[in-house]
Parts: sequence; C-alpha cells; structure tokens
Amino acid sequence: AMVFAVGRPGVVERIARLCAEETRLGNYHGKLVKLRDKTRAALADILPDRSVGEIDRDDARAIVLLAKPVGVVAASTPSTNAEATPVIKAINALKGRNAIIIAPHPRARRTSQVLVDLMRAAVELCGFPADLVLNVECPSRAMTT
Repeated sequence: AMVFAVGRPGVVERIARLCAEETRLGNYHGKLVKLRDKTRAALADILPDRSVGEIDRDDARAIVLLAKPVGVVAASTPSTNAEATPVIKAINALKGRNAIIIAPHPRARRTSQVLVDLMRAAVELCGFPADLVLNVECPSRAMTT
C-alpha cells in the first residue's frame, strides 16, 4: 500500500518535482522513474520472501533459522536518493514487523515529510498504526552521523 500511495499518477510527479527542486540534485525525470519503478521493483523483490518466523531449515544438520522483529529501525536517507530510499527502507522494515524512523538529509526534509505522510496514511488504511512510520521533522547533519 505504501508503494502505491507514493507512486499514484499525479502524486509521483509532485514528489519527483519537489525532490529535484529541494535537493538540487538530479532531475525531475530521473526522480520520477526511480520513485515509480524502483520502489515497485523493490516491493516485488521482497514479497515472496519470508521475513518473520522460520525462514530456513537444514534437517540434516538440525538447524532452523528464525527471523524476528528488532523493534524500531533507524534509517538515515541521503539527499542523492531522497525520493525512493525512504519508501524502500520502510517496506523492508514493515515486512519484518518493525517500525521505522526515517532521518532524512536536511536538504530532503520536505520530500521525506511528504513521503512519510503518504505512507502513514496507507499504513492506517490497512488497519495498522500510522506511527509504524515516522520521520525526523527537523533533521540536521549532526543528528545523522
């Protein structure tokens, strides 16, 4: 739901334009393609994977590999890929039943806030708490190093 919330026609263009203008890196078309295509590809890539519980078993060696949530994931996101990285990190965190706090580069603050607001709304529409996805609203370089 998060990928489709940010990748809808009309929305994806607005975010791509904001990101290119705010970060002053890359261009509108490149941002548009990354947000629209890379996020969908990342989602398609992780959908069939197990992320919680038994994820592998080696009966010959009596080994069972178990995955469990870690709780809250802290994720810094770069200004160079501010449109797709927050979404990809969020889908990975939530697939593992974790919450995520996204700490954007200061030059991508508004882009990150728009993305997070859309993802929070999508999470809530699916019946989960919106606070599974949070954003550092006043980022600084000192906070993320």
